[in-house]
Amino acid sequence: MIRAMTIIPVGISILTTVMLVFGVLILVGAVFLFVIYFAAKRQLTRFRSLLPASLIGKLTQDLVSGPFSREDQQPVSLSGMDRIYAPRIQNDFPELNLNELKRRAERLAFSTLAAIGNDDVGPLTEQHGLYTSQVNQYLERLRLQGQREQYQNITIHRVVLSDYQKNEGTCRIVFQLAIGTRYRKTGMVQQTQAEQDALSQFRFELEALYVQDPDYADTPDSRSLALNCPNCGAPMRSLGEKQCPYCGSAVEPVNKNVWTFSRFQFQAG
Repeated sequence: MIRAMTIIPVGISILTTVMLVFGVLILVGAVFLFVIYFAAKRQLTRFRSLLPASLIGKLTQDLVSGPFSREDQQPVSLSGMDRIYAPRIQNDFPELNLNELKRRAERLAFSTLAAIGNDDVGPLTEQHGLYTSQVNQYLERLRLQGQREQYQNITIHRVVLSDYQKNEGTCRIVFQLAIGTRYRKTGMVQQTQAEQDALSQFRFELEALYVQDPDYADTPDSRSLALNCPNCGAPMRSLGEKQCPYCGSAVEPVNKNVWTFSRFQFQAG
């Protein structure tokens, strides 16, 4: 008696087995990820319950408003032209201590922000009429707008020469300073706490004026800066002149008191 033979399709059986194995692996992986997700969520909930609500609110606000990026701000770039202008200035004024003039600029910038914050020109390290008048005008504008500006933790990162102009009878040196400070402006516009505590990086510009011939001075106030002969009082008519053309007395044409800061410009907010 002949028995019937059953032929098993081997190829199909192997393919089916492989597919089943992959299906099981995918299912196991999905379950594993699901378990990890819920375990992490549970731990996060537990961690948040241990933190003060105020701290959680602050962290949420930081993530939304992004103060971390503001705190990491780099100092502003400056238009440094020291290599070009420093040799020219030293050639025209060989006795001028340019580094000392830079230090004066640093102190004046710092004291200017302090004067604005105090609403008083008293802290200014340079009290000449030209500069003091501009600071008073700045403060008066804030008063008319019902506003106050505060600068805390002031840091001067860098000071550079940005311009030098030599005209007939007058010379001007412009310094740029990279300043970082915690800036707050109060008054008509209400700021959020994050904005009040924000770190502000800005460029502060100062102009030092040297007037040797008052006939060429730009304003009546700047004429008072002209260098005169200490003996007869006659004005010195040319740059670098060391002898009075009228009485012949020796004159010290350049020192740190002759260069007077006359103008500032900046925008913190």
